Amino acid sequence: MTNSAAEPSDPGPIAPSTEPAASTNSEPFVEWWLAMRHTAALLDRQAEEAVRQATGLNLSLFAVLRTLDTENDCLKQQDIATLLSLTKSTISRLVDAALAERLVEPDPAPHSRRERRIRLTDAGRSSVRAADDAICAVQLQAAAQFTRTELDRTVTATRKLAEVLATTGATLAPKTSA
Repeated sequence: MTNSAAEPSDPGPIAPSTEPAASTNSEPFVEWWLAMRHTAALLDRQAEEAVRQATGLNLSLFAVLRTLDTENDCLKQQDIATLLSLTKSTISRLVDAALAERLVEPDPAPHSRRERRIRLTDAGRSSVRAADDAICAVQLQAAAQFTRTELDRTVTATRKLAEVLATTGATLAPKTSA
């Protein structure tokens, strides 16, 4: 996509098809879904490499640290699992790795000895900042290929898709262990 792209015309909302769903992937909704999955995978790979080069962390561990940073530095492991849509056992392994690297520390809950809360350390916060900067740098390279209008429309359409999916019952509730 370049800045010289012609402005597409808006044909209005898409009406539900009266025909049964096509068994090919030529249906625009299937192609849209596949494109979103492919794009998400590419963004994850790009972010994984940027985070690994900047901090030595994997993307999953960074996601835990970033979640703590966003949520006032201290959370129960179950809350992190819910926010990241990961199993408790996965979060437990990631937290153990972060504890070993001194990126987080235990934060005892005053009302419960069983509740396992963790807090971001200064080293963890520094890792989050370095990873954020690395991700932004690689995303800015890609963003430079779009006009501001194209980026704004992409963000708007992506947010609208998330809102629509939420109204249909789609959820990011925590996964259960198999």
